[in-house]
Amino acid sequence: MLEYIPLSKLVDPRKPLRMVNRHSVEYRELADDVRKNGILQPLLVRPLGDGRYEVTEGAHRLQAAREAKLETVPCLIREMTDYEASIIQLKAQAIRPKTTTMEFANRLQELLDGGITTLAQLSQDIGKSVVWIRDILKLNKLCPEAKAALNRNEIPLASARELARLPRGLQNVLLPSAAITEPASFKELVRAHLKSYRELIKTGRIENYVLKVAKPQPYLRTMTEIRHEVDTYREAGIQIELQGATTPLEGWKACIVWLMHLDPISLKLHEDRNIQARAEKANALKRRKLDRDLRNKLIKGDDNDD
Repeated sequence: MLEYIPLSKLVDPRKPLRMVNRHSVEYRELADDVRKNGILQPLLVRPLGDGRYEVTEGAHRLQAAREAKLETVPCLIREMTDYEASIIQLKAQAIRPKTTTMEFANRLQELLDGGITTLAQLSQDIGKSVVWIRDILKLNKLCPEAKAALNRNEIPLASARELARLPRGLQNVLLPSAAITEPASFKELVRAHLKSYRELIKTGRIENYVLKVAKPQPYLRTMTEIRHEVDTYREAGIQIELQGATTPLEGWKACIVWLMHLDPISLKLHEDRNIQARAEKANALKRRKLDRDLRNKLIKGDDNDD
């Protein structure tokens, strides 16, 4: 049912798939068009039961209408569950290149973890194959740096899926290679690392391997972080003090080090991740040893019974 609903009765999506970036070129063009021509495509909303409506699809148009100070906007009203609302968002956003792959991965995982659907049902509902969904879900295993690189289109999707096969402690090591290596060649590189990693687990030498490969890797900060720093200088004083910069040249070096994630704070975070990775590997080795000991004990017990 199509109705013109006052903006005061419309609320933002409770769980948006893609946040509204009011500074993006895409949004500014939309806002200018709405200011000139109004809302040409109705918003999809669902009633909340208190006279208000939640926007299920059309959050960008809603924000643009607010900027244009429109009184009412055309809306299609439909009763739907939270799951149905998520499916509609996934279908609508799938054709928009600004929606990142990780946003899809997070929402798909959220729907499956909620226990309200199955992989087969989800595949049917969003019109994607089970294989496609599984490939996207693998990306949730990526380390934060790899997820950010994928969102910035700095690594191919195929290489990101291969990277997700590795333990997080190794993902940072191979992340630069993922950005400059052809997916087919990168797949072979990952395969070689996985083979070495599994062999070292069997021989109990994984601790030395993690210590050897988990070195800080220079990686540029995002443009969002850089712009925020230019506007606020939030990190400037901290970095200059931590790196003991007293001259313009030393200040410039401090800026470059911060930009490359090689500043003291970033190095400390990197080391903390390495410590956690080593602890996880050590625990895994301990569990494997206990399992082997228990198995051997049971086997020997069976032999004694005979």
